[in-house]
Amino acid sequence: MVARNKEEDMRIICLIGVVMTLMGCVSNDSYLLRFEFSDGFRGWAIVEYGSQKCQPLVIDNDTYVVSFDNLGTACTSTQYPDGWHKSIFVYSDSATEITYVDEEPDDDTIKIWENFLSPKNGKCVKQFLFLGNKEEHKRSLRTQLDKGPC
Repeated sequence: MVARNKEEDMRIICLIGVVMTLMGCVSNDSYLLRFEFSDGFRGWAIVEYGSQKCQPLVIDNDTYVVSFDNLGTACTSTQYPDGWHKSIFVYSDSATEITYVDEEPDDDTIKIWENFLSPKNGKCVKQFLFLGNKEEHKRSLRTQLDKGPC
């Protein structure tokens, strides 16, 4: 067995950390996606990606921005981007950040309860999100969503 000292081990760990950080910084597959809801919006929101009848997503400081109308719909000609991304959910008028539910909270906090994509149908993809509190989410009917082609 080869004996190494703790200082050598720390150098190796630091080098691995630096390499992994640099790989993440130069990767073209990662991006930030911000979903902006009208203040007070609650319910199901739908984004239609890849629709030629719509404008491309706005890019603000290297962040793709999805802006919903008052009815919770958004449409873009931009294809749903593949690869890793981080999503941020905000009320657009107040910039209040909305958290995504990882576990069911017991309070009446407004959160993103669901976030899923329709099956890819050619180049068109729909994304469905539910924004509300726990009770509103329980009352919502997921089966009423339009899961058909764009």
